[in-house]
Amino acid sequence: MHALTLLSAFLAVGNAMPLANIAARDLTAASLAADLLTIAPTTATCDTSVKYSNECRTNVEAAGPILQSFKKYGIDNVNEQAAVVSLMLYESGQFKYNWGHFLNGADQHEPGKGTRNMQSATFNEEYARTIFSADEVDKAKASGADAVLQLVSPNEYSFASAAWFLKNKCTAAQRTALQSGSQDGYQGYVTDCIGGTMDEDRIDWWTKSKAALAG
Repeated sequence: MHALTLLSAFLAVGNAMPLANIAARDLTAASLAADLLTIAPTTATCDTSVKYSNECRTNVEAAGPILQSFKKYGIDNVNEQAAVVSLMLYESGQFKYNWGHFLNGADQHEPGKGTRNMQSATFNEEYARTIFSADEVDKAKASGADAVLQLVSPNEYSFASAAWFLKNKCTAAQRTALQSGSQDGYQGYVTDCIGGTMDEDRIDWWTKSKAALAG
């Protein structure tokens, strides 16, 4: 009951104070890295002693690829940028994971699931086909879904998949609502576009991302 009360409070604040449909400020890799550090201070370093530490990336390592994804896929509205950043922070454990290692609470990998927004194997194959030749993807697919995931695992692709998904999978109406900065718009993005569920952590990352990226 307490958790529901807290979530309701977050929702009320988000609905009462939507940000305007404004263009993003002129980001650089350095300024975005600083914003990411403000949003998620733990991204400053990677703990090499933990499991899957090879997948961890710092705020500095993430900033450049994320910025390029905004440019490549035309994500120039600050509220959309905040949604993309918050999604990746939420799904990747603050940039600690690049592959989906956890299934139903257990340390278990779902074949083909990964990238920083933890796309399914189906979406990762579709995404890969926009980057690589049909022969390259078909050859990887013949070896299994994880081989396709491996194609899109490098930073330049992994940190760009969330922007690709927003551009190619969300409807015009969903994007317009998201651009408004309203809670309803963000909730529609999470539940209707990416097929996720709302919780307090999503709201927290979204709120912090909006504030930092708005400057």
